Parts: sequence; structure tokens; C-alpha cells
Amino acid sequence: MRRRDFLGLMGALATAGAAGLPGARPAAAQPDRLAWWDPATNAAPTPPDFVALEWRYLAGRISRSAEDFGFVVSLADYNPLPPVSTTSRNELLVMRQEFTGAQSHTTRTYSGTLSYDGASGTYSFTTPDNPAVSATWRLDSVAQTYALSVAAPELTVTDLVLAPQGPLIAEGGDGEISSGNFSLNGVPVNLLSDYYADWVAISSGGQPLGLGRLDMQTIRPTFGTNAQPGFSHHWFALAATLADDTDVWVSGWEIVTAAATVWALTVVTGRGAWNVSSYTHESFSGAQPLAVRVLAYQAVPDTSPARRSGRRWRFRAGQGAPGDLLDVTITVPEGQYIQNARASSVTGIAMQESLGLEAVGSVGGLAIRRTDFAIVESTYSEPGLPYLVGLPVLRG
Repeated sequence: MRRRDFLGLMGALATAGAAGLPGARPAAAQPDRLAWWDPATNAAPTPPDFVALEWRYLAGRISRSAEDFGFVVSLADYNPLPPVSTTSRNELLVMRQEFTGAQSHTTRTYSGTLSYDGASGTYSFTTPDNPAVSATWRLDSVAQTYALSVAAPELTVTDLVLAPQGPLIAEGGDGEISSGNFSLNGVPVNLLSDYYADWVAISSGGQPLGLGRLDMQTIRPTFGTNAQPGFSHHWFALAATLADDTDVWVSGWEIVTAAATVWALTVVTGRGAWNVSSYTHESFSGAQPLAVRVLAYQAVPDTSPARRSGRRWRFRAGQGAPGDLLDVTITVPEGQYIQNARASSVTGIAMQESLGLEAVGSVGGLAIRRTDFAIVESTYSEPGLPYLVGLPVLRG
């Protein structure tokens, strides 16, 4: 899509919604943004009431003047949970992916101090070793908009207004999801998560700039009884327009462990008064659960021995027939990996966090006419060539 078409789309902040998709899990009552924006309370120093990790995350696209780029901002708060981890940590992740020219990529994770002012709903991040790096992120609970400013060499954005394009989304239908069962540092761990999200229009000074995906997530682990080696996590999000001019917003994730595969898919159509359809592994009885397949590979940087991950991904799910809910292929520029951020700081995994503009296929049986932006996140990587067959993630 040409940049001026994208900017024109940003000016249209209300369109008619489409009918909901069949067979979906009913959404719960509309959740309160402030209740999930506020930091979670650690009710106890041990599971199941202990909050090990939570973050506020934004991925999006900004297009203005000669600029057109994708970006990620994440504020994360880790709490130590022996014996898995003994370190507290606050971090700011910033990432920028150019969509023009040579499509350069830059990212960095900063450790620092994260504070929260409940009266104003504002998170503030500072770095004692680098005073020039900072971030503030606020929820205006009256206007129901967010305001974000970030100052870092890799990414600088000032006074961005993030306006939700519909009600807050409770991922999985009720905002409570399972994030898998696996062995972390030799300790069997079950991950439970509160997960809420907004699709937002991005503007500054009244000028529309782009679209974004805003996540609020809290991880509450419990200890398991059997260690399950192996863990692959895949998450994707897509903002697009369908052949009938309906706006569509898709998010989904799949976690594959030796014990089980868990997944969720959320499809939103329209803006303002929109329709939300949620599907999960817990209740799905359709023709095809969410399936993730890598169609083209790229090398994971700084790995020895060499490993590879995805550059082109196919995501499919079907209610009455395979692919009738979702059949989308997302292609991303190469080289978008982050180190020492979120789960990577504990596992040592080079997490793939890849923004792109190429998505083709269909949602709800309607072809994608225009892609505004897409993102794929994955901790999956496999040994480099020769290719080893039979890995569980490659399911079609």
C-alpha cells in the first residue's frame, strides 16, 4: 500500500462493522482499562498469587513526511521467583524497522527504574547510567486515550496519542489464558496470564500517523510436577482491510511444549462498535485449530551452532472447513531480533520480534485487500541446515 493511502486511512476513524464470525467463544463483559493498566498487585510472595512478570507493550507503524517505519516499545517489570530467577529487573525495550530504502533495523533493551503514579495513571522509566534515555506512558481514564513519549538513540517519539478503535479486548474471550507448561532453568513451571489489548490510532498534534497494537499482560506462574523440556512461542497481530472494505484486526498465539499445544485467536471487525470473535484450544471444536507453519527461513544472528527461524509464516484456522476463519501469510524483513528482553533475559533465547507490511490471504473467507501493518513474535528456532524434519511447530 502506498504511504499516502495509509495516511488517508488514518483520517477515517469510524467505519461500519461487519457481522461476527460463527462459532466464536463469547466475549466477557467490557473490562475497565484502568483496572488492567494499573500494575498488578502481588498478593503473596509465592505462586499462585505471585506476579513474576508484567509488561505494557506497543507495536505499530508511523508514516509522516519522508518517514515510514514500524516500531516497538515495551515497559517490563520482573520480580524474582526462586529458584527460577533471583533478580528483579525493570526494562525499556525499543525497536525501529524502516519500511523504506534499505529497511534498516535497530533495537536495544535498557535496564533502569520503572515507577507508576496512580493518580495520573503514568508509568515513568529512567536509566541512571544514561539520563538521556527515558519513557513516559499514561492512560487518560476520562478521555480513554493513552499518551506516550520515548527518548532513546534507537527510537524517539514525542507526545503520541493512542486512541483505542473499539472496546478493550479480553484476549481468549475472558482475558485469562494459559501460556504453557514447560521446564525453565530445570524447574517445571505453569504460566497463567491476564491478557488485555487495544488496537489504537496513533496521532500527534492532531495529525494522524498510523495504527498500533497495545498489550497489557501479567504472568502468574505456578510450579508443576513434571519437567517438560522444549518451548516454542509464536504470536502475531495484523491490521488490514478486507475486500468488502471492512477493517479487520487479528491477533493470535500458539505455544508448543512437550506436554501440550495451547493457542488462541481473536478476530475483530469494524471500528468503534466492533465485533469481537475469540477462539481457544480449550473449547474449540471446529475443523482446524490454529496452525502455524514456517514457509521461508532466515538465520538467527549470533548463534553457535547456527540456528534459523521464520521470515515467511502461514497462519490458518477453520470452523466449518480448514482456513475459513483465517488463512494468512505474513512476510517480514530479515534480521529483527531482540536480546535480553522479557523472557529472553531468563532463557537466553534470541526472540524474534518482526514488523512488516506484507500479508496476503483471507480472514473469514474474505480476501485481504490492504495491509496496514503486521507483526510476528517468536521464540522458535531450529538447527541450521541440514533441515531436521518432524518438529512440532511445523503443523499445517
